[in-house]
Amino acid sequence: MTQTECTMELKQDSKGLKFKIENLRRYNLQKKPYIPLQSLFQLISQEAIQKELRKANINAGFWWEITEEVLKRGWRIFAVLVLVEQVRLVKPFREMAFLQDDRLPLEPWNLKDLKDYDSTWALHFYNKQWEVLAPYFSRGTISRSIDSKIALPFVEDKRIGGGGFGEVYEVSIDQKHQHLRDVFSQQVSTPSSSQRDRVGDGTNSCHRL
Repeated sequence: MTQTECTMELKQDSKGLKFKIENLRRYNLQKKPYIPLQSLFQLISQEAIQKELRKANINAGFWWEITEEVLKRGWRIFAVLVLVEQVRLVKPFREMAFLQDDRLPLEPWNLKDLKDYDSTWALHFYNKQWEVLAPYFSRGTISRSIDSKIALPFVEDKRIGGGGFGEVYEVSIDQKHQHLRDVFSQQVSTPSSSQRDRVGDGTNSCHRL
């Protein structure tokens, strides 16, 4: 590694985990932001978590328990807390059993019983969580219903047909959000743009692989 590369790496590290997460941000065809999950997972290391806990003045006696839970089941929630600069809330989240990624998405009212609840940070959390919820497509996925607020990691599309039930598009999926290279060449069918706006409301909400 050259001197310049070492200097750049040190500068990036000094900016903390929030900067690194934001640096991963991408935008799909609808200009919705999302953060590639594989890259995000690699960032949320034991060292990175404990650096953030230290900065948030969380008692060191809780570090190991919190770190273990974040790595096992709550790394996306932890990433959102970092993005909204509320890592101090990781302990109340854990106490209320909210430090679990399978609880996402969380509505602001879900958080009202948390210690130090404030409507401002709750709304900020609500808006940011969608960035870590982009779906991952893999072999064996049949169909799924996706909330319209979630960014689909589609980077290119092309209309290939249509009929009485809508239009058919061929799309390319972000390589970091799929494991279909040997199955469908990264391509799936998706509803037309008017239908995509309704994804998640129960109408034409499934993306079939």
